[in-house]
Amino acid sequence: MGQDSSDFKLFKDIWAILGGAKTAGVSVENLLYLLLIIRGAKIPFKEREFNAEEDGSQQDENLQTSNEKVPDVLSNNCMMSLTGEFVVRPGGQTKIYKHFKDLYINRIQFEGIKKPVKSVELQFVQSKPQISKKSQKMAEKAREKVR
Repeated sequence: MGQDSSDFKLFKDIWAILGGAKTAGVSVENLLYLLLIIRGAKIPFKEREFNAEEDGSQQDENLQTSNEKVPDVLSNNCMMSLTGEFVVRPGGQTKIYKHFKDLYINRIQFEGIKKPVKSVELQFVQSKPQISKKSQKMAEKAREKVR
């Protein structure tokens, strides 16, 4: 994956919104929450309103990498609080999902390429039903009893 690819840019967005550049890493909980959103999970109880003054954090400062700003769709819907919690506004999960949808689709397609595909051939045979040998023996025994 080259640095010019769309997936690489989306990975940089993930790094930026989780505050990776600022803290030299991301927490597992925050990454898990974001990955669940990217997969399409809706977790409404985790959404809450926020503003920079209330949280004591600088939203724009938290959502910047060293040389690139995060798209507005992300900076307006999520942020890192001073406590290190990844916060998403109500309705923001859907917008984040839409932003990262290509990354998710590319990942699913890549997984599909790696797995061997079994070819299934449907054979439509124009034949009559056949009786197994075991069933034939049972039928013969029943006929003998009747005779």
